[in-house]
Amino acid sequence: MTFSLIGRCARTGQFGAAATTSSLAVGARVHAVAPGVGAVLTQHRTDPRLGPRGIAL
Repeated sequence: MTFSLIGRCARTGQFGAAATTSSLAVGARVHAVAPGVGAVLTQHRTDPRLGPRGIAL
């Protein structure tokens, strides 16, 4: 099971993201954050290209 959370600061507009799962080193695969754009979190077993694609959309 994977738990994911994205937050945005109302004052600064900055984004933050966190994820946890049973897979080791999941943080290298699931986070995609772009300043002034947004954040995307994919799930545990995923294609690492999906985060940047989500940001591009």
